[in-house]
Amino acid sequence: MKVNENRIAPESEYFVYSPSAVARNTFFYPICTGHFIYDPHYELRRTSYDSYLLMYVQKGQFILECEGKKQTAGMGSFVLLDCYRPHAYYSDTGWESIWCHFDGQMLMCDKVTQKF
Repeated sequence: MKVNENRIAPESEYFVYSPSAVARNTFFYPICTGHFIYDPHYELRRTSYDSYLLMYVQKGQFILECEGKKQTAGMGSFVLLDCYRPHAYYSDTGWESIWCHFDGQMLMCDKVTQKF
């Protein structure tokens, strides 16, 4: 699907998934995934989003805020983010990434540890 969000390039796109009941109750499963080109001055701040996010930075860089820490994620970086917690990411220069929001019952057993 095409994106209709400020400061995300129109050639960006995303895909939404509908996992089976078995997958939702047993495995990790994707919620949505995409390829975004973020324009300069893009900013996202959330108190919570019911999933985890895995992002691969293809070009550029952005600042990630989580648990009171700020960290720069640049080209070639992978970011694993617990979106159940407050978080923000933004950039003055823009960046391009492939990303996937995912969740699953297996995650309830062990807390995902965030490493920047």
